[in-house]
Amino acid sequence: MHIRNLSPILLLAVAGCGGPGSATIADAPGDDDDSAIGDDDDDDAGPPTFERDIIPLFERSCGAGDNNCHSQIAFKAEPEFDCKGWLSLENMPLGSSYEGVPTGCPDMDLYERLLDLGSWQCFTHGAPDRGVPPTEWKYVVPFDLDASYLWHKITIGTGVLCHLGDGNPSDYMPIAVDLPQEDIDLVEAWILGGALRYGDTPTGGTTSGDVNCTITSPVDGDAFPFYESITVTGTCMGGAALDWSMDTQAGSLGTAGSVAVTLPADGANVITLSGIAGAESAQTSITLTSVSPVVVITHPGDGDVRSVSDGPFLWSGQARDRQDGELSASIFWWSTIDQEFGRGASFDSLLSVGQHQIWAEVVDVDGNFGSAIIDIEMTP
Repeated sequence: MHIRNLSPILLLAVAGCGGPGSATIADAPGDDDDSAIGDDDDDDAGPPTFERDIIPLFERSCGAGDNNCHSQIAFKAEPEFDCKGWLSLENMPLGSSYEGVPTGCPDMDLYERLLDLGSWQCFTHGAPDRGVPPTEWKYVVPFDLDASYLWHKITIGTGVLCHLGDGNPSDYMPIAVDLPQEDIDLVEAWILGGALRYGDTPTGGTTSGDVNCTITSPVDGDAFPFYESITVTGTCMGGAALDWSMDTQAGSLGTAGSVAVTLPADGANVITLSGIAGAESAQTSITLTSVSPVVVITHPGDGDVRSVSDGPFLWSGQARDRQDGELSASIFWWSTIDQEFGRGASFDSLLSVGQHQIWAEVVDVDGNFGSAIIDIEMTP
């Protein structure tokens, strides 16, 4: 897998978080006393909100203090990484400068960073051990736990962790101690409730009364081989009856909590979960991409080390297309050092010494490209 170098500030990931800082937050609109948001008199004030519930949670864990790994010094926005950086959980606008030097990125407040920026780890490396390629994965997606990387980071043992530059998964958070279950429950309720700010009403999809729907997997924007059967899972709160549909296929996909689908059209396919309870209804959708043609390198393996002195070795791959069918005989093999070094589904070949990135690529009759990429090292 191709790894891009990141600035040294991102290496703060490997350090533990320090103790809570001393930052304070303003009262919510309408508070007449001098108490901070989150005091006991606000406990029954409705669904969780960012200002009243989530900011205090961050501040008592890793979101404040000069030495904490998610304080403001952690976030260096870099244009070459779409202004992503190590996540700062401090409640202040950050991004336009770092240590007094302009970055070329805009200032974003904490809520915007959570919902708009996404994780640099997922953007750069993905989670190859869990089958997740480099992808745009937001920290928080309203109504959707599985699509919210923040949720994965705090669900120890089950959450998907994107990788660091050393090839290892990042850590669950917080590092030093487990997050109390009541805090995990609070984050869950906040995301499922629409990631509300103080005074907001739920947005994202449509809701009515007590009914709201969430597609929990796969993640919006995921791509799948055209032939792969995908299990799509979701829930609707408020006692609603479920119904699944897809814009590229007529009729209902099913009425259970999960349905198996094969994406029928190349490109974008929009899957919608609807919930109905009497006169109340809700709806939410994700877009999945069907990939065709599809190429798989079956030998050698990604990251293999081979010796020139051992002579030529096997290269093999498979390629399939929705319309053209089997295309393995048409695979074009290319190295970043040796350029083209083979064609077809299987052959023996030897590369020169060095670090190679290998591309196996096909083109279907309509001019659509499909490719697979691995890294391989050749030693003397």
